[in-house]
Amino acid sequence: MKKCINMLHIMFRYAKVEAIAYLNVDILLSIVSASQLLILQMIVDGFAKNEDIFSAGGIGLALLCSYFFAKNLLDNLKAQTAFRLEKSISINLGTEIAETVNSLDYDCYENENMYDVIEKVSDKPYQHFIKAFFSFSNLMRIFIQLTAIFVYLIYISGIGVCVSICLIAAIFFFDYKIMVTSDELENDKIPEERMLKYYINLFFDKKYLYEIKILQTESFFMNKIDQYMKRVYRKRLKISFCTQKYYGYSCLFLSLWAIWALGMVGWKVYNSIVPVGVFLASIKMIDMISGLSGLFSEEYVGCGEELQKIAYYENLKRIEGIDEQ
Repeated sequence: MKKCINMLHIMFRYAKVEAIAYLNVDILLSIVSASQLLILQMIVDGFAKNEDIFSAGGIGLALLCSYFFAKNLLDNLKAQTAFRLEKSISINLGTEIAETVNSLDYDCYENENMYDVIEKVSDKPYQHFIKAFFSFSNLMRIFIQLTAIFVYLIYISGIGVCVSICLIAAIFFFDYKIMVTSDELENDKIPEERMLKYYINLFFDKKYLYEIKILQTESFFMNKIDQYMKRVYRKRLKISFCTQKYYGYSCLFLSLWAIWALGMVGWKVYNSIVPVGVFLASIKMIDMISGLSGLFSEEYVGCGEELQKIAYYENLKRIEGIDEQ
């Protein structure tokens, strides 16, 4: 949380207008996206209740045109705002980092730990701020759309929304576990893949063919290659098994929620408690939850990774403070 607050502080410090504009556009986009449920319900109910099919069709067409116009307008505005935001951060933050690095004493470059920080910060660190901010904004959009969906669920089922919240939470949890487990295991198998690549390159390099033949080390290299190939294979199999397991749980809870939601809405439509348009809106709502859960996992993990990389900038500012003293 502290790293996220620091990231937002830096973004508002160096590109306040652009950052606020970008967040506002994303908020409007999330509201427009959530409005799909009401628009779909209104179109279907218009045809169901209105005997004049041309009048209902005209209203439906007007609603669809308004939705797509607003969405395209906001998408274009978001792209332009993102470009201005990246430009401001690249110029303002990038310039400060360059000036900070150039102002450090020579002693900092002789210290191994400090030099490592300087090297990492010198590789366009402002891009990590931008990526983390975009991921944060996407997470905000997801929560706004989820809030709109829960409000719609309260309208549909009242107290039955508690069941939906529990099932949706389970869907999000297992989609999150897929992403986190996959990333952890991928990082875990990097050393084996690096060693496998090292032995393969060494064994097939023309420069070492003569030495390998003279020293008769073919069997040594073949054994090493076989050993690391088996390790890599086992870890890839473990990744596949773990992710598929969590994917299965996610699909199970999504199916249970879909059955619960459609069954409940279908019963209420049959008994004329809610209009027929709610049933089609519920199908769209299930599709939205499926997409949002996967996007949430991706953006949450991505934001965390970028925030970790931003720590090098904080270390640089600490070095600068020590240097000034």
